[in-house]
Amino acid sequence: MPGLRMSRALVTLAVPVVLCTCSGGQRQSVARSDTSVVRAPDSALRDKLDALIDSLAKLPGQFTLVGAQWRFSGNQESFRLLASHGDSAVAKLIDCLDRTDSSAVTVYGRRVVLGAICYAALQRMAYPTEEEDGAGDWPGFVEPTATSSQLRAAKQAWRDAYDKKRYRLS
Repeated sequence: MPGLRMSRALVTLAVPVVLCTCSGGQRQSVARSDTSVVRAPDSALRDKLDALIDSLAKLPGQFTLVGAQWRFSGNQESFRLLASHGDSAVAKLIDCLDRTDSSAVTVYGRRVVLGAICYAALQRMAYPTEEEDGAGDWPGFVEPTATSSQLRAAKQAWRDAYDKKRYRLS
């Protein structure tokens, strides 16, 4: 296009766009004819983690209370696979903590919400550094019988710990 000078290219997931500066100094966007999609380097990892978290909903198993500890009995391969992705998996599991969709896991014969399963996976790979020394009332701890408000509080507590780097990988 005469009178246009390329100033910067923007890449989007759906339609690549080029910003041009016209001879009068005005900027205008021009859609390019090639519509190839450019994926961010971490999108493949994000997709894999999303699939692993979705697989937790189908995971057969049950929670039982042994003394004062909840124990999960069932296939833990998804937990191990998530743990192998370190901090990236921690972030995705924190995002999952408030999910109330039902899973195949049971406690006392009732289905457990996915947020509690995500916590079980998170608990196997990370722990808070400051809160664990408290009196045990940190809202980031989740039982398989947690309510939706407890799950939201846990998500916020873990989000704060994650943002402030107050957790460790196991």
